[in-house]
Formats: sequence, structure tokens, C-alpha cells
Amino acid sequence: MDTKKARKRLIALSAAALLALTSCGGNGGEGLSSADTSEDSFSHISTEQSAVVDVPAEIAMTVKGGGDCVIDKEIEGTVVIDTDSEVKLILRGATVKGTTGPAVYVKNCGALTVMLEGESALSDSARYSAEQGDLKGAFFSEDDVIFKGDGSLTVTGNRTHAIACDDGIVIESNVTVEKAVKDGIHANDLVEVKGGSLTVRAAGGDAVESEAEIKIEGGFIDLSSEGDGIKASLNEKGVPFIAVNGGSIKINTKEDGIQSDGNLEINSGAIDVTTTGQVTLDQGDQTFPGGGTRPQRPDGGTRPERPDWGTTPPGGFDPNVSMELPEGGMAPFEAAADTSDGASSKGIKAAGSLTVKGNPTVKITTTEDAVHSDGDLTIEGGTFSISAEDDAFHAEGALAVKNGYVTVTKCYEGLEGKTVLVEDGVINITCTDDG
Repeated sequence: MDTKKARKRLIALSAAALLALTSCGGNGGEGLSSADTSEDSFSHISTEQSAVVDVPAEIAMTVKGGGDCVIDKEIEGTVVIDTDSEVKLILRGATVKGTTGPAVYVKNCGALTVMLEGESALSDSARYSAEQGDLKGAFFSEDDVIFKGDGSLTVTGNRTHAIACDDGIVIESNVTVEKAVKDGIHANDLVEVKGGSLTVRAAGGDAVESEAEIKIEGGFIDLSSEGDGIKASLNEKGVPFIAVNGGSIKINTKEDGIQSDGNLEINSGAIDVTTTGQVTLDQGDQTFPGGGTRPQRPDGGTRPERPDWGTTPPGGFDPNVSMELPEGGMAPFEAAADTSDGASSKGIKAAGSLTVKGNPTVKITTTEDAVHSDGDLTIEGGTFSISAEDDAFHAEGALAVKNGYVTVTKCYEGLEGKTVLVEDGVINITCTDDG
């Protein structure tokens, strides 16, 4: 038998084996059992795949129609979804291992729900083929995707990201990233956690990153990464934004715990952030390791004068001169206004305004500033427990504390801003420089 015929025979056998492992039902009905192997049962596996033709060996199956598609066994190769219809991909105790690319690639889908039943796992290959080289993760979707169900999913990203999407990712189920070479979760438009649990055990980049918006509405979140824990990064689509409206969040990272290149709001929830990075300070080239002591200032230990507002004017302080906030009480937002050298290791950080209100609980242990804004920083409520190698609260614009309970057991400066206003609250600060 010549090589081409042998390859066709192998593909035919592989397709037949696949049909015994998976089922895709039509017309929005329930998924078929793996025992149903009639020809009509697999109308949503592409004709090219089920026929005896020369197809790329790395493609395990292609979903071409709508409805439910069930995977309940182990598959090697990439599952491709390419349809304008709505698809419910049911992972029922499934294992999908990409051999030369992702485990799942959503090329096109009218609306995709990944329903988790039992314990399932996805992993990609460390090297991708030329045909799959531009794909971005073990689970990669060009369109929006929502994870639901009472089961669980573990994803391993051996090449880049674990779960990546060019649109939005919504999590309402139990998702674990065991490992990611780059980001654990990466989206271009939105990452939203509404319930369930999200665990990132080891990410070489950021644990969770969106190039626009991140919303935390509930659920249990546990993140560990070499980069930032939660990051909304700047892109051409507009100002990034992070809102925390609930949930329980625990972050251990070498860079920033929660970082927005735009504005950031915390309205509710429980947040516990630990940063351990070695940081290069903007006062000089000296560094200090996580958990170390504060380095000496370049001038021998005193706080350097700020170039933008200088020292007390000649003749001393005039109490008749009022210090008014900018018009509207808010400093203007300037994108990517971070002035630190390279990466930072702050607890919670925003390039725009940062506001905390409601009654969240916030615990931060950090090797740099605990709560930092390159714009205005407003505390209207919440309970804070802070240990910081640098400032506890730092604003390049106006800093206002209007309510809340603040306990700082260690810091360099407690409250620092271009202007500082304290209206209410209970504040206890232990510091080595200004309170």
C-alpha cells in the first residue's frame, strides 16, 4: 500500500474512533450519548473530517453546526468550532490534549457556552505547527465565551496563555489554570467573574489580564503569578477599567496585585494581596528584595523634594492661602502615567483615579506602595490592614479619606498626596517617616 493510501486509511480509522468518543446533537437538543454512532448522529462534525480524505492530523474534530456538542472521553488533537450558530460545548469528564496546537480553537461561533460536567482538562502543546502558530492558548476563542456548570475545568498553557479570547470571557463555574507560560486568563475586551471559582496556580505573565475591562462580581479567586495578579492594560479601544463589586480575592504575585492602566473602583468584597517583587525605586538605582528593609534615600535618608510642588515657600506657611483641588475635585486622567522605573510591586495601583467605597475588607502586604494612584485616591469606606515597605496610601493627585477603618502596621509614609484631606474614619499608622 502506498503512503497516501495508508494515510487515508489511518484517518478513516481515527475518525471512526473519534465518533465513539464524542457526539454533537442538532436543533438545540440534548447531546447524544457516546454509544449512538449512527451516521446522522454526527452531522456537526464536518463532512471533511468524517470522510476518508487527507486532512491535517492535528485536527481531532470540527464542529460546523449549532446545538449541543458533548465530549466525554480523552481526545488528542485540536477541537475546532467554526459556525455562525449557537453552540453549547459540554465537557463531561473530558480530556483534550492539543498535539501541535491548542486543545480547543473557536474560529467562529454565534454564541458559545462551555458547560462543565464532572472534572475535565485541556492542555496544548509546547510547540505549535505552522498552521496553528498564530493561535494564542490552550483554549483560544475568536468570539465571546462563557463558562458555566457544576463541574470543573483545569487548563494548562504549555506555549503561551492558558485561556485566551479576542473578545470577552465570563466565568460562572470552577476554572483552574494549572500552569501558563504567559497569562493565565487573557482577553482583548472583557474578563468578568460572576461566580464559581477561578484559580491560577502558576502564570509566567499576569494571572488575569484584559486589554480593556475587568469586573469581579462574585466567586472565589486565588491567583499566583510572576507578573501582575489582575491587570487591565491599555489598548487602542479606550480607557481600561477595573471594578470589584464582590467576591473573595487572594493574590500572591511578584509585580502589582491589582493594576489598572485607567481607573479602578472597589465597592465590595474581600481582598488579600501579597507582593514579593524586587523593585527599582524612582529615587535611584537601589533595590530591595521582598520582605527586606527600606533602602537609604539618595540624599542620605531624608525624603527628596517633589519636583511638582516643591518645598514650603520662603517666609513659611501662610494659613490664609487656601489649597483648592483641581476643578471638579479630580485630577485629569492621563493614560499610562506611571513614573516608576520598569515593573512595580504595588498592592493596588491605578494610572487614573482609584476609589474605594462601601465596606470591602482589604489586606495588603507589599514590597512597595500598598494603595497607589497616579491620579486621585479616594477612600470612602472599607477596612484596611496594611504592611508596606514604601507608602501605605500614595496619590500623585489629591488623596482624600472620607470614611473607613485603616490600620497600617508598617510603612515609610502613611498618607501621601499632592493634597491630603481627612474628613472621617479611624486611622492608625505606624511609619518610619511622615504619618
